[in-house]
Amino acid sequence: MISLGIDISKETVDCYLLSERGRKLHADNSDSGFRRIEKWLNQHTESEVQICMEATGKLWEPLAEYFCDKGFAVSVVNPVQIKNFGKSLLKRSKTDAIDAEVIAQFCKLIQPKTWTPLPDVVRKIRNIERHIDALKTDRTRTVNRTESGRLDEPVSISLQRQIEFINNEILLLEQARDLLIKSEPQFQNDLALLQTIPGVGLISALTFLTEISGLDSFESLREVESYCGLTPELRESGTSVRGRPKMSKKGCRRLRKVFYMASLSAVRSNPAIQKFATKLAEKCKPRKVILCAAMRKLLRIMMAIYRTKTPFNPNHLSVLC
Repeated sequence: MISLGIDISKETVDCYLLSERGRKLHADNSDSGFRRIEKWLNQHTESEVQICMEATGKLWEPLAEYFCDKGFAVSVVNPVQIKNFGKSLLKRSKTDAIDAEVIAQFCKLIQPKTWTPLPDVVRKIRNIERHIDALKTDRTRTVNRTESGRLDEPVSISLQRQIEFINNEILLLEQARDLLIKSEPQFQNDLALLQTIPGVGLISALTFLTEISGLDSFESLREVESYCGLTPELRESGTSVRGRPKMSKKGCRRLRKVFYMASLSAVRSNPAIQKFATKLAEKCKPRKVILCAAMRKLLRIMMAIYRTKTPFNPNHLSVLC
């Protein structure tokens, strides 16, 4: 299998086909550019091609979906992996063409897992939920400005109009989101099952189902924890370096945010998390350590509920955890 590395920017994409001659292509980041890349591939190779690209914002999604629909094996990797891999090759320059070559070499050596696109409805729900979260952040910022001190009347009226507008937009988006959820019975059922877990609400369940891409493709719970950035990170070397363990945070930030808020509720209301947190507290563990451990335990319970398709049962805690 031949590796194709693609470096994506806002308007263009650079491709490097890791064949004997190492072919390059510079194309537009558009449908016509995608078709040009496909034609170029068909001209220069008859072998199977594995396409690899970085998860750069949302710029990569149209390209990945296009080639996935065409039957190509597509891998989407963390940009940090590519950056560190390039350093290991002692690359002294950084251009889009060089980055594409580094991605192709990374793909050939590491052979990352193929990317599985989200179902169309789930993708739309995820994008709506992300926009709602951004609007809520804007609303909090605007409300804080109204409480920052004395404001002139025109400014105060303007801020109130902004808050009212944001509230209306959030309401409309939530209605659109709910309609999409009702149109997908299996997704709606999974959402209801996850909310049977004490401490898990609508937002936590939605984020879990939409932000973890390819839930069924993970081979172990450890892989899911790594994807969310909830695994511990040790820093030890010889006899002199003994760093304090910490959460790696090398994963999805949105998931960590949601699991943190959910764990605050779960340590008070969820019997599995309560029992676990009590044991850690008896060992004099700091509260932050307890909350981080509770986040991982809650993730494991949610994965168990998702895979077994059964409601939460506190009598089966040993099975769930």
